Amino acid sequence: MGAGDNFNAGLAYGLNREKLSEGDPERWKTIVKSAVEFSTNVCLSFDNYISREFAATLMTSKK
Repeated sequence: MGAGDNFNAGLAYGLNREKLSEGDPERWKTIVKSAVEFSTNVCLSFDNYISREFAATLMTSKK
């Protein structure tokens, strides 16, 4: 896995979290932001997966 795979994982996370209603551009911005955050986290490390610290922020973040 790398940044592209984690972008897809972030996209899936955002889709699940936002319960997207069709054609809602503000929700799409939030979903894509999640995908970028996942891939950015991976690009800033030597690993091919998100860090435990980043994962912990997902568990504690509020909508």
